[in-house]
Amino acid sequence: MKKFLFISRHEPTDEQHNIAEEAEITLLWVGDRDAFTCHVEEISTFDADGVVVVNPAAALNYANAGMNVGVFENEQRPPVGGKPVFSAKALHVWTFNGGHKKYSLKF
Repeated sequence: MKKFLFISRHEPTDEQHNIAEEAEITLLWVGDRDAFTCHVEEISTFDADGVVVVNPAAALNYANAGMNVGVFENEQRPPVGGKPVFSAKALHVWTFNGGHKKYSLKF
């Protein structure tokens, strides 16, 4: 299993962990961090193969620094008349050498 840092204000959900496992990735949450203000220097001390975030723009910042990146693709599942609720639909992973794969749960 590869280890990717999960940089988010929230801990990864069970659904996100399950999708990451399909990609043979273990998510390591770095604590309550904003992916836009967390600098590469701060996370370079972690023993990890890459990072996973939920915002594609934040992922580009890490890719620009030469890191392997993953981005969760979310879908909105609001209850009728309720507030928006998002859930993970898939995980896109880009490797520094230009590869891309999409992983999702098998139903």
